[in-house]
Amino acid sequence: MSLPDRSLRVVQPVLDRTPSSDVHPQSRMPNTLRAPTPAEASRGVAIAHFSVYRGIIARLRPGERFQMETRLGTYEMSARNFEGAFPNIIETPSYLTGTDSTPDGCYYSIPRTPPRQAAPLRVAS
Repeated sequence: MSLPDRSLRVVQPVLDRTPSSDVHPQSRMPNTLRAPTPAEASRGVAIAHFSVYRGIIARLRPGERFQMETRLGTYEMSARNFEGAFPNIIETPSYLTGTDSTPDGCYYSIPRTPPRQAAPLRVAS
């Protein structure tokens, strides 16, 4: 997968990784990816975006984190944190396999208010 925006090339190595699970290699990716700031990178953040994309989470290495930016706050977590805090999301058809309108999409949009389980994962902005 290739990104056209030069400012995002630093995240290309993450996107080029083989997913660690059975997620479809062409699963949907966020349109608003950005590279982590130096402070975020020092905490292990590899990539930042909005919504939950299985294609990104499946490419994280142990110890790496992703950052999810919403209008209500910023949340940072590892794949293991995500799976533990959001078991209902990882079992949804849209996250597992995609929907009828986006087969192999494998993403989940967070509702207007992030779930309570996200509170411990919120970071200061």
